[in-house]
Amino acid sequence: LKFDMDNNGLCGVGKRDMRDSSGKTRDEILITKDNWKHYEVVPTPCEQHPEIKQRSYFFEFAICRSILVVEQSDKYFWTSIDTICWREIPLDIRDFVVDRESNEWVIVTYGNSLLRSSDMLTFDTVNTGGPCYFAKIKYADRQSVYGMSYNAHKMRFLRCKIDTLYRLSTDGLTS
Repeated sequence: LKFDMDNNGLCGVGKRDMRDSSGKTRDEILITKDNWKHYEVVPTPCEQHPEIKQRSYFFEFAICRSILVVEQSDKYFWTSIDTICWREIPLDIRDFVVDRESNEWVIVTYGNSLLRSSDMLTFDTVNTGGPCYFAKIKYADRQSVYGMSYNAHKMRFLRCKIDTLYRLSTDGLTS
C-alpha cells in the first residue's frame, strides 16, 4: 500500500494493487478521514468516466487541502475527498508535487511551464526567468522547486537514466 497524507494529519489517500478473479492486476484508491482507523475504496477516474480509454492502474497520486489528484490513462484528474466526482485537469501535465509548506500544488507542463495552484481551478505561473525543463519534480517549498532533468542526447543510450538534480528559484536554475 502506497499512501499520502494531508497536512491536517487525518485525511489520506492510498493505492492498493489488487488481482481480480481473472488474475488481472488493477489498482484501487483508498481514502481515509481519520488517519486510517477507517477507510473506503472509491471509484477511479476511469471507473467514473467509462468514455475514457480504460487502464486500471495509475501512477501518481497525492492529497492536499482535501483535494485528491490522480494520474490515470495519461490524464490528470482531481476531486474533493468529501464528494468523489472526478474532473479532468485542463493542462498538459508532465508531473506534479505538493508544496507542504504552503499547501499548494506545483505542476510542470509539457509546455515547460511551472505552475502553482491551491484549488485545481486557478493556476498561477511561477516566475522562473525561462522555461522549466523538469521531467520529474522531487520537492517544492515556497522559495524553490527541485526537479530532475533528462539529457535528451544521453537518454537514447542510457535508457532514461536521471541526469541531474536542479534547484529552480527566482535566482534561476542551479544544479
